[in-house]
Amino acid sequence: MPLRRNRRSYKTLFTTGSIFLVVTLFLIYRDGTNSPRHSLQLDYKTKLVLTFTTLWSLPDWYLDIQNSRIGSNCPYKCEYSKDKALLHQAAAVIFHGMSKDLFPVNDILLNPRHPELWDQIWIFKLNEAPVSYPDPGLLSYANTFNWTMTYRWDSDVFAPNGQFMPKNQARRPFKLFPLKLDDVSLSRKKLVAAMISNCNEAGSRRLNYISLMKNYTEVDVFGSCGKLRCDKDANCYQLLGKEYKFFLAFENSFCEDYVTEKAFQPLRYGMVPVVRSGANYSKILQKGSYINTQDFPSAQELVEYLKYLNQNHAEYRKYFEWREDYDINSDQECDLCTKIHQFNAKADRKSYANIYSWYHTNYTQQKLCTDPHIPLV
Repeated sequence: MPLRRNRRSYKTLFTTGSIFLVVTLFLIYRDGTNSPRHSLQLDYKTKLVLTFTTLWSLPDWYLDIQNSRIGSNCPYKCEYSKDKALLHQAAAVIFHGMSKDLFPVNDILLNPRHPELWDQIWIFKLNEAPVSYPDPGLLSYANTFNWTMTYRWDSDVFAPNGQFMPKNQARRPFKLFPLKLDDVSLSRKKLVAAMISNCNEAGSRRLNYISLMKNYTEVDVFGSCGKLRCDKDANCYQLLGKEYKFFLAFENSFCEDYVTEKAFQPLRYGMVPVVRSGANYSKILQKGSYINTQDFPSAQELVEYLKYLNQNHAEYRKYFEWREDYDINSDQECDLCTKIHQFNAKADRKSYANIYSWYHTNYTQQKLCTDPHIPLV
C-alpha cells in the first residue's frame, strides 16, 4: 500500500510539473521570440506594422518600407518594425512568401495563430512569378493569411513596381532622368540593350527571342547571360540610358499581370522599353510609352520597326510625350497603410483557405503562367 501511494504521489507530481513546464514555455515564447514582450510608444493615429520574416537575406527590409514614406503625402501614418517582441501591439504582420523563416516550427504562438492575435491582419507578400515557387509547402498554411500583397491586380494590396499617374497626383513619383526631347534621338548612338542574369529559359525563352533579333541587328546583352558587364556599383540603367534608344524588358516568366522593374527603369532613364511577358501591358503602362513584341508577327518585323524609329526622329520622340502629363508613382506604402487604417475586424474579416492555389491560379482556376509563343523568324 505505501508503495502504491508513492506511485500516485509521483504521478501527481509529474502531472503538476508538466503543466508548470508548459505554462512556463508559453510565457517564454508567447511573443514569438525569447525576448520579453514590450510596447512601442505610438500616438493613436499611428498603426504598427511588423515584418516578421526576412526578405530573401535582408532582415531589415522594413526600413525600405519605412523610408518610402519620405516625400510622400500619405494621409495615414504607420510605423514599421522587425522587433518580434512587439507582435501583440502590431495591427498587421507581413510575411514574405519565399522566406525560409516563414514560420518557426517551435513557435507556439503562431502555429496555429493564438486567439490573442485573431484581430491582426496577416499579409502574404510576394512579387515573384508562380513558376519561381513550385514548392507546395504553402499548402500547410490554410486560413493563415488575411491579405495578399503582390504584383497581381486582384491582390488585397496591389504592389506594382511602378504606376502611371497624372502629374501632381503621384504621392511619391520616381525621379525621372531629365531629357531634352529635341535631341533625345540624336544623343543615343546605339540601338538595343538588354540586361539579363537569369538564364533559365523555361518560363519565357527570352534568350531565344533575342537570338532571333540578332539575325537582323546587334543586341548588346549585359549580365550573366551576355558578354557585357556593368561596374558593380554603377547604376546600369542610367549608364545604358545615355547610349541606347531601346531596352529589352523581357520578363523571365509569361504570367498574368507579371511586370517587374525591367519595364519601369528604362522609362526613368530615357529609353523606350520593348516589353515581353504574359501581362496585359495596356493596364499597366501608359499608351505610347512602350513597344510590345506581341504586336509583331516576327522578331524580324520588330527589328525593322526599331530601325524605322531610329531613322525617324520625330516618331521616336513621340514615345516620350507621356512625360508631359504623367509621373510614375512608386508609393506602395501608402496604399498598405491606408487599407490597414480602414480595416474593420468584424466587417472585413477573411482568410485564404488555400494560399498556394491563389498564388498559382486566377479566379477561374486557370494557371497564371503560360508557355510563350516564339516566332519562327
